[in-house]
Amino acid sequence: MKKHFIVIIFALGIISQLYAPSQQITVPGSYLYGEDVTYSPVATNDSIIQISTNNVTFDLGGRIFTQGNLIAGLNGIIVDPNLTNIIIRNGYIQNITGTGIGIGQGCSRITIDNIVTFSCDLRGMNLGGATGTPITDSEVKNCSLLSCCQGATGDFGLRLFQCSRVKVTNCNINNNGLSSHALSSVRVNTCLQCDFQGVNVLSNIGTAVVGFDIVTSSTCLFGNCLVRNNTALGAGLTMTAFAINGTGNAFNVFNNCMSFENAAPAANPSQCFSFDLSNNSFANLFIACKAIGNTAAAVNGFNLTGPTNVINNSFIDCIAQRNNATGASAGSAAAGFAINNTADFGMILRCVSSFNTSTNDSAYGLLFQGGTGGSNWSIRESEFVRNIGSGNATSFGINIIAGTTNMFSKNTAFNNGTTQGNQMSGVPVSTVFNRNTTNLNNNGAGSGPWGNVDIIP
Repeated sequence: MKKHFIVIIFALGIISQLYAPSQQITVPGSYLYGEDVTYSPVATNDSIIQISTNNVTFDLGGRIFTQGNLIAGLNGIIVDPNLTNIIIRNGYIQNITGTGIGIGQGCSRITIDNIVTFSCDLRGMNLGGATGTPITDSEVKNCSLLSCCQGATGDFGLRLFQCSRVKVTNCNINNNGLSSHALSSVRVNTCLQCDFQGVNVLSNIGTAVVGFDIVTSSTCLFGNCLVRNNTALGAGLTMTAFAINGTGNAFNVFNNCMSFENAAPAANPSQCFSFDLSNNSFANLFIACKAIGNTAAAVNGFNLTGPTNVINNSFIDCIAQRNNATGASAGSAAAGFAINNTADFGMILRCVSSFNTSTNDSAYGLLFQGGTGGSNWSIRESEFVRNIGSGNATSFGINIIAGTTNMFSKNTAFNNGTTQGNQMSGVPVSTVFNRNTTNLNNNGAGSGPWGNVDIIP
């Protein structure tokens, strides 16, 4: 087996040289690789590098670590459980049959910096904590996870499970997945106080695709994250940019995150959701988030679905624009904001929902529907403009099919269809200038400066 040149700088400052094959690191120190590595395992579930001690800096030196055969389950770099103060940086891990980098449960103060994982069949990176032994106080930064999850069991580009206070910054998760199975590009499962800043999720594919798959996680931050040009290819399946669901999925903040030009099939019942909240997702905050230019048979920008504890979610300065439903039959609606089936006690403030369209069904700026719809919402200072369905009767600025005790104040609806009746259907007559329908179960502020306005096109 070919030997590889490594420089080891121990904690005492002594520099020594060593020739080794696939390497298990058992001595603290700084390790710098001086050449590319091609490793051909003889058994499954092996690794090129295994770190088994604390206080290690492992520098790939800009080199490429790759696999020389097709034995299954080869991982690039593995960090054993319960270790601390590990740095992995500066290099490429590519063309392997397992995961690029895997961090074991109970680890802390792990830094992964300037790493590219390319064509790692299972996952790009996996931070796998466990109940009682989470991964804590760690960081993944300046990394790219490219063309991974293309093996038969590929599932997550980047996975965080049972993590606390882990930060992911300036990373790209692009071109992952295959048309044969589902993909979650970024999986955040049972995590606490994690922080994602400047993470781009671009051009991934699968039968069903999720950009950020956020499950049972709380008090996490997502800032300046982009999900763009991802495509669900499975008939009848869904593309979701940001999926927020699971018991205790609460108190998360999304700031300036965008879902842009993602797609699912045009045939019913395929769907595309930009921000989808369901199943015990409560008290989440969305600030300046955008759902723009997404397409599927049916499409919703911001979608909330009960009946289980989907409450107290707030949307401030958000935009749903130019989302297009292309399905050929009923059930192919488009909505900028959709409040479904007892998703209650929310707020929409200074938001814009405009130019959402449906080729063969209805289009809505804001829709309350399903079961008892939504109740106790505050909808204020928002605009619902030119949402166009298949005809005049199917184009609405606001449409309350089901929902009670909601507050509407200082909103504007314009050019949704061609009549006043299409602008604010179900908003109380006493709160709207130029209204001709009424729903006394919803509340408003009456005429004057706090009233709502619909405008004849």
